[in-house]
Parts: sequence; structure tokens; C-alpha cells
Amino acid sequence: DISASKSVDLVYPPVVLIHGYQCTGSIFDNMQEFFHTKGFSTFTVDYESEKGVIAGAEKIKRSLEIKKQELMEEGTQVSRFDMITHSMGGIAARYYTSSKSYAKSNNVRKLIFLSVPHKGSRVASLGASYFDDAGVRDLIPQSDLIANVLPSMINGGLNDSIQTGNI
Repeated sequence: DISASKSVDLVYPPVVLIHGYQCTGSIFDNMQEFFHTKGFSTFTVDYESEKGVIAGAEKIKRSLEIKKQELMEEGTQVSRFDMITHSMGGIAARYYTSSKSYAKSNNVRKLIFLSVPHKGSRVASLGASYFDDAGVRDLIPQSDLIANVLPSMINGGLNDSIQTGNI
């Protein structure tokens, strides 16, 4: 008689933290510490918000692919991530998870929005006077992205295969 055994550790899906306009992942330092005490692994996606939502969505896509590969090389199999997003980071995550390219990866399980201006931000119109960049222009309520692109995407720019919460 021959027998064998295999040990498997079950872990929570990694939590991805995505910052808003003109911030960095350091805004989530305290939250990361808290999650680590509860047994979650976390990482931030730092993107250049001034380049706009679509560039941010591309950075999210690449970051998730890289992190999945890193975890696989460490012996951790991950198929989906949980995301916590703030402000413009939530718009970039919505764009990514509602894009045609997302269907190939299907790598987001939950998406939490913290103070995300889903219909744009009136303050962005004022901000455009001071910060003339793609990021602030994308957040204006009348921008093509907010008024036309997101509403024309999967389920109005909110992928219904992902559990979502809005705070």
C-alpha cells in the first residue's frame, strides 16, 4: 500500500488598493496595516492620475497580471482579486472591469468604492482651471468619459459579475 498527502493553505484573495486623483498608494498605509492583522495580503496600484482614467485602467490591468504572476511563482494560486478604490481610482477600476479586454482575465471578485464620483465631480470643472490634465478633465460631469463612454459599456460601466459596494 502506498499513500501520499498534500498540504494546502487556503488564503483570502489579495486586496488591491487604488488611490484617487493626485494621490499615491500611501493614502492606504493604515488600512494595509489593519488588513495584515486580519490575515489579508494587500498591495497598491500607483498610477499617474494626471494621464487620465483610461491610462489608470491600463495600469490596473498590468498590475494585476504582474501580481498574479508573482504570487504564482511564490506558490500561491490566485484567480481573482478584491479591490478597494478611492475617488478617481474607482472610475479607473469601473472602466477596466467593464472593458472588452477584461472578459479575458475576469480577475476581480469584489469592488468597493470609497467616495467615487460615479457621475463626475463638479469640483473637477473648477480644478480644470488649475490642473489642465487628462485626469481632471475625465472627472468633469460633462466629459465624454462620464457622459458617454462609461454608460455605453457593460451594464452601464458597472460589471454585474463583480460584487460591489459603495461607501
